[in-house]
Amino acid sequence: MISVILTAVAGFVFDTRLGKIVVGSLLGVGLFFGWLFVHDKKVEARTEQKIVEKSVDQGKKNNAKNADVRRRAEQPGAFERLLNDIMVCRDCR
Repeated sequence: MISVILTAVAGFVFDTRLGKIVVGSLLGVGLFFGWLFVHDKKVEARTEQKIVEKSVDQGKKNNAKNADVRRRAEQPGAFERLLNDIMVCRDCR
């Protein structure tokens, strides 16, 4: 029974112009969606890489700022400079 159905389907697909068009169209659509899936994964990976690179660059900038602040805080007179700063609360003066 199954062989009869498969023979009829195979006859339709391979013997008629419409069957060949349908099979070709399905293959084309399948290839297009396969390419689209792979392309999306590549774009996603590139985007993630760019985000990571920006994050690392920002981290390096923040670390450089923090090192400068720590260096200035370790210098003699840092506490007095802090007390004389107008941005410090008035109760700390």
